[in-house]
Amino acid sequence: MNKKEVEKYIPLAIISIKEVMSNTTNTAEESLELPKEFKGYISSFGAGIIQSGLLPTVAFFEKEDSNFKSYRFKITEMIFKMLAKEKYCKDNKLLNYLLDKEDIEEVKEDIINIAIALKLAMRTFKFSEKEKVGD
Repeated sequence: MNKKEVEKYIPLAIISIKEVMSNTTNTAEESLELPKEFKGYISSFGAGIIQSGLLPTVAFFEKEDSNFKSYRFKITEMIFKMLAKEKYCKDNKLLNYLLDKEDIEEVKEDIINIAIALKLAMRTFKFSEKEKVGD
């Protein structure tokens, strides 16, 4: 973790959260509330990288499963948006970008710093008690 890098990513994280979540919930940015589950998702993302590695963690988070209360794949969508690698990957999925990359270690530190910045940026938003995003 690099504090200066994390600080650099915080404004981008706020923008990324607003863009990804306002598209999902169809609400205005100023009244945007994040699902309360996102607190746990972003915390477990970092722990998952340390315990299981980057690829398994990203694969787990990108699985869209309707049994979950919120869309945890939105976390990787926010991270991918902040990496600004859309031009390198057609379907805008972090997992596919990493699978196509020969050396993921060169972006691993950036992804960790972005995840930390996202966690800090999420503290600037209200959290809802709704069961599912968009309900």
